[in-house]
Amino acid sequence: MLYFYKNPSDQLAIEIEDALNEMSAAHRIIPTAEESFLAENEKEIRGQEAVKHFLENYFKLVTMPHSISADSCRIDPETGETC
Repeated sequence: MLYFYKNPSDQLAIEIEDALNEMSAAHRIIPTAEESFLAENEKEIRGQEAVKHFLENYFKLVTMPHSISADSCRIDPETGETC
């Protein structure tokens, strides 16, 4: 599970929120007074560079299954034609 520790008054919160919404990533928001950060399972991702790097890799992970399964072909059993 991805946890978003959000401080609504910092710029990093806006960047994280935009990225998570763009990739439609499931996450839970937890309010914090600290600088915003992410946590995946037990691992905390803190600091702008670390968060940015994590989100770039997470985006690749989330979108890869879509690119692999995007094409399909159906064969009509009676005519043998494809569509």
